[in-house]
Amino acid sequence: MKKIIFSGLIITICSYCYSQVLYTDIAPSDRKDILFDNFDDNSSNWYTGDNGKTRANIKSGYYNVESLVDQPRVVYKDINMNTSGDWEIETSIQYISGQDNNMNALEWSWVDGDNSYSLGMSGNGYYVIKKIENGKWTVILDWKKALIEQDEYNKLTVRKVENTFYFFVNENLIHQMPYEPVRCNKLGIQVNDKSSIRVDFFRASQILYKSPIITWIDPSNNSANSSNDEYLLKAKITSGTEISEFTLLNNGFPVKVSKDDLVKIGKEYFFQKKVLLSQGGNKVVLSTSNSQGNAISNPIMVMYGSETKTVQVPISKQEDVISNVGTSDIDENIPQNPINPKRFALIIGNEDYMSYQRNLSSEANVAYAINDATAFKIYAQKILGVEDRNIFFLTNATAGAMNQKIELITRIASKLNGSAELFFYYAGHGFPDENTKIPYLIPVDVNILNINQGIKLSDLYQKLNGCGAKRVSVFLDACFSGGGREGGLINSRGVKVRPKEEDAIGNLVVFAASSGEQTSLPYKEKRHGMFTYFLLKKLKESKGDLSYAELAKYIQENVSIESLRTNYQEQDPQIKTSSTLQGTWEKWRFAPDK
Repeated sequence: MKKIIFSGLIITICSYCYSQVLYTDIAPSDRKDILFDNFDDNSSNWYTGDNGKTRANIKSGYYNVESLVDQPRVVYKDINMNTSGDWEIETSIQYISGQDNNMNALEWSWVDGDNSYSLGMSGNGYYVIKKIENGKWTVILDWKKALIEQDEYNKLTVRKVENTFYFFVNENLIHQMPYEPVRCNKLGIQVNDKSSIRVDFFRASQILYKSPIITWIDPSNNSANSSNDEYLLKAKITSGTEISEFTLLNNGFPVKVSKDDLVKIGKEYFFQKKVLLSQGGNKVVLSTSNSQGNAISNPIMVMYGSETKTVQVPISKQEDVISNVGTSDIDENIPQNPINPKRFALIIGNEDYMSYQRNLSSEANVAYAINDATAFKIYAQKILGVEDRNIFFLTNATAGAMNQKIELITRIASKLNGSAELFFYYAGHGFPDENTKIPYLIPVDVNILNINQGIKLSDLYQKLNGCGAKRVSVFLDACFSGGGREGGLINSRGVKVRPKEEDAIGNLVVFAASSGEQTSLPYKEKRHGMFTYFLLKKLKESKGDLSYAELAKYIQENVSIESLRTNYQEQDPQIKTSSTLQGTWEKWRFAPDK
């Protein structure tokens, strides 16, 4: 057993709690750096010199550290941090030379050479988490290979939030475990026996949070009219720390709520609750709290007893959108399946185009797109078994936001060596280039004049397939003719364009809401897109225990019939696969393996 010999310097740290699982759950604005050093100079007084055991210098913006003996060496610091708060330590290390099969590490909670914690990496591409107590080593996470980039800088991050430790390699979560109290205020960097490393930066931060933020999803404009005596409320609660309690009042009287009314995805909690309405006005207030404070929603008013079934929803350009209200059977009592940690979902709902572009009327918006995306997100978590941390969710997404998340989810999937399964869902506008007829998904800040800034469908398929995922399932509740659920981006011109057909490739199966020059229509009674409603209805009824072929047959039959019955227009969903999947995709199943 090798004892770790320290050469001088150190850092301090301590505690807190919240269930987060993405590196990006903590934004830069959530951090207050206690120490940040990019090694432009040695103003932080790191060890430099040569004492016969450790050689170190700062040069050209890097900290170079070398062990000259047959023992690991550690440079360390000691600083003061708020031990009652959450914290994060992080460094970026490049292996230079020496033994490539042992640990260079980010160290914390060091008492002496026989007591410390390590998040380490080796020169030959592995990472590990260990601790040593009273001279006895314990492996917390055994050596694994996937995320370390050999001959490159690798970012190692240890994050402590409330009662949990989170460990990241190159911004990918590799492990989490219950918090173990920090025994002292020292932390540092270890270099392996007779090896050398180069450090790009070192950071120790306090994590700061704010009180929750409550946003009503339904009703979205603080008022609604209902002809039913029940109303399904929906809200989003954004909180950096775990919600400790929440209450719902209707006309001042408490409504029974429970944790089952919440679904947590990243920093966001999605709340939905059906409330019984009294005749006349129903004033509803939602309140919640976290470790940083309390939040009370804007009061909403739900009127019951009127014949109307519409809500006036003002939007940013002082025009109104009429949005049908009522509850849908697919929005409640959703079954729960087991989690599959290898499944990932990117979900996008683009509804409000008018607020992002000039000279668009409210008809250019896509009714219920956000409602559809929100519902699909809950189904992804409950029916498809996608972990909260593996769901990426966007509403009213710009081109930059869409491209960023597509890049992120495909990069993550590429690290799983062909075992990942991807789900991509999009509700919003599609449109073809009028010259090439190539179809695009349209972000809210893109129009027909700059359509090449949209998401080219063929590029999307290439990226999703190119990440090496085992399976990729694409759901498009959009049309590509220039029409839309209540209108289109080109309604004023009165034309439609027949888009070029884009074939699915590789391991992609595409469920598209409509074909050719058809429009993807709403199902106003259910307050969803017609395609999305029947997609989720079948997933709910079957609890996901059905094949892709069974779902394809169901949505093709039901959407085509109900669209004619309800909207007096044809809408025929399409299923597209590559030739390599013929005879295979039909047997894929939606429910995760038990």
